[in-house]
Amino acid sequence: MDEELKKRLSKIEKRLDEIESFLEEFPSFEKTVPFEAGDAVDELYDRALWIVIQQERVSASFIQRRLQVGFNRACRILEQLEENEIIEKRDDSIPRKVLIKQEDIEALKEKLEEKFASLKEDKKKN
Repeated sequence: MDEELKKRLSKIEKRLDEIESFLEEFPSFEKTVPFEAGDAVDELYDRALWIVIQQERVSASFIQRRLQVGFNRACRILEQLEENEIIEKRDDSIPRKVLIKQEDIEALKEKLEEKFASLKEDKKKN
């Protein structure tokens, strides 16, 4: 082998060793932990919830525009909506579905009002 070629190969091997040791020392980046139960809920969560339910659509850019917030905050709100099972889990680029409809909320409201009315009547009787 040519002496010049041997020098170049030696330099390349040395450089590869340096790169390998650098990569070993480089911290690995794991996925960040998403919103978990017990975390503080964003102060705009309720507004986002009603907007999502009324419009029956959701995306980070939609939340950004409607609430005039940045991308990161919109994503945190989406994570909170996902954890509370208001929207379906993220599945790559497929748009997320809103799992709770306005009719569901209205039906729940009626049930609660009926329950409250019956509790009031029971209290009056006692």
